[in-house]
Amino acid sequence: MYGGTAKSYCEYKLLCEPFKVDKVYYVKVESPKTGRALRVRWYTDKAHADLMPNTNKYGLFYTIFGFESPDDSILCIKESYITEQEKEEYFGCQNGWRFGMFFGGIWYAPKTTEMPPIKRQDKIKFISWTEFKIAGQENSRELGLVPEKDSVWFKED
Repeated sequence: MYGGTAKSYCEYKLLCEPFKVDKVYYVKVESPKTGRALRVRWYTDKAHADLMPNTNKYGLFYTIFGFESPDDSILCIKESYITEQEKEEYFGCQNGWRFGMFFGGIWYAPKTTEMPPIKRQDKIKFISWTEFKIAGQENSRELGLVPEKDSVWFKED
């Protein structure tokens, strides 16, 4: 939940990397209902954290993504393996799945989430917290919105 768009855009597909206009970052997203592209605010780790609920009440950082412990794993599938129709029908916050730019763009859910009846179900994999955290760190480095010392991705090492 650190670094990203406002909660109301959690199901929108990111169309580009964040870009800066004056002192503010933006990103282009695609509406899942209309298919229209919109420019929305991209909040840096600190700014986003200030807008979102206090994560301390949710426990450690890994719990935000559906991991129960640092030794746990969650379900993941690359977005490229699902069709638009499958995405609309089975993926999204309402079905327990969330989208992230990790691993080049994935849908992820806690391991107890019901497996959707999609054609490429064999592409749904279990990803460990260690693998997920490394991907989050790489994504944080690529975006470069905050120094590593300030990024939450590097604080639990």
